[in-house]
Amino acid sequence: MKSNITIRPVIVPAQRRPDGSYNVKIRVTFQRISRLIATQYFAGPEDVTKTRPPKLRQNTVVWLRASELVRDMYGAVADLNFIVLEYMSIDAVVAHIKEHLDGGVASFRLDFFEYGHRLAEEKKNSTAKTYYVALGALQRFLNRGTLDISEISANMIKEFYAWGLKEIKASTTWEYITVLKTIYFAAKKDYNDEDAGVIRIPKNPFSKLPPKPKFAPAKTAHNIETMQKIISYTGPATFMERRALDIYILGFALMGMNMADMFGSGVLKGDILCYERQKTKDRRPDRAYIEVKVDSRISELVERYRERDCRQAFKFHRLYATPNSMAKLVGLGLDMWCERMGINRFTFYSCRHSWATIARSSACKIDKALVDECLNHTGDLPLADTYIERDWQMLWDANKKVLDLFDWPESWPEPKRTHTVKK
Repeated sequence: MKSNITIRPVIVPAQRRPDGSYNVKIRVTFQRISRLIATQYFAGPEDVTKTRPPKLRQNTVVWLRASELVRDMYGAVADLNFIVLEYMSIDAVVAHIKEHLDGGVASFRLDFFEYGHRLAEEKKNSTAKTYYVALGALQRFLNRGTLDISEISANMIKEFYAWGLKEIKASTTWEYITVLKTIYFAAKKDYNDEDAGVIRIPKNPFSKLPPKPKFAPAKTAHNIETMQKIISYTGPATFMERRALDIYILGFALMGMNMADMFGSGVLKGDILCYERQKTKDRRPDRAYIEVKVDSRISELVERYRERDCRQAFKFHRLYATPNSMAKLVGLGLDMWCERMGINRFTFYSCRHSWATIARSSACKIDKALVDECLNHTGDLPLADTYIERDWQMLWDANKKVLDLFDWPESWPEPKRTHTVKK
């Protein structure tokens, strides 16, 4: 039965790299079923034959090194007795070989959780939190606190996804898997050295995932009537409520500007707000840059929160300690106002949804592609987005069309703190 195990070095012609080289694989065949094991060796054009398909040329340096590895692998299966081998699958044989190899891929160890936490410490607060939560979810699924990166398999990721659908929810689980994939490939970048032919993390357990599900976002948009109530409200309000309403109206009137961008992004050049969207600037060639014309109807609110030293647009970085604390306090203020008004609670982010929904409604009929541009989304034609010069006036006209639907007050009350005087 042992004679049925054959082990030899090969290259896969279809996996030719851009520089003309091939990763040398070890093909293990058992009971007419084969598996490929990636090695740390690469064959250059001089190491392969010129036949079609090309094959690994014998007696080259790469072939000799791979042959040494093959001898070690044969030694790994030599201790398997006839009875044990009879009931083993090809995958079990390959696993046994990897466990007994000295050096190379099998000797490399990296705790995935520990590495992920180290990576999270280098990220911004919101990103770091997402890393920690995703890693924590995987720990709960596995019910353990250590995980060698070699243990991560396609089946494990699929089972984690199925578990997440039951225990969490689809969109959140997919976000966690995206984070885990990011961590995994960061480890490959850190610990593999392809130029030197050292591949410590050869596989991609995320390659067999199904396509990303299309998640429908929660319907949080306001209609025109509700948005008008928010804009027009000048009645009683606590300091926290009034400031939250101010910021919400600003976000809406500035074409759905995010709170993170208000906190620490952009400059005001006259009545033009110029900024890069924090969420996507590092993923886009244009740095997610946008220019928004400040409508005169919100100039009072802009001046109320404008940074006077002109280093950036708004002074929210001085009013709040962090973007997270700003988000929490604004959210609390909106909750308090909703309770006062007896309406359903909503978050700051609904101002962005509301702008988009109203822009696409029958009242405005703004083209969906233009709505995307106004929201500073990546377009459906990324190459065109790279080469076509943006016409900001088109965006400003669209925003004016949305704002023209509303009656705007001449002024909004200043947020005032109330103090109780003890008698």
